[in-house]
Amino acid sequence: MRARRAAGISGHLSDVTVNGIDVTEFVSAELDRQHPERVQFRRSQTAGEEWSDRMAVIRRIVTGLADADLGGPASARRLPVTRTKSAP
Repeated sequence: MRARRAAGISGHLSDVTVNGIDVTEFVSAELDRQHPERVQFRRSQTAGEEWSDRMAVIRRIVTGLADADLGGPASARRLPVTRTKSAP
């Protein structure tokens, strides 16, 4: 009979198989149960990625506006000014 040894594995794992069975989801669920902060961390990462994606869209829009032809040099453009009479 062979002696059994415990294996220590750390790091990001995917497609983990034991005796031909994919145990990735089982291991992930067990780690989430033992360390609930993993779930919170994943949520914050997802929120951060969404924020990063939104900021990238805003940068493209702003860059597009900055590059748009507005009909002449910036110094020549004037916005309409409404003047009001001052009270006596």
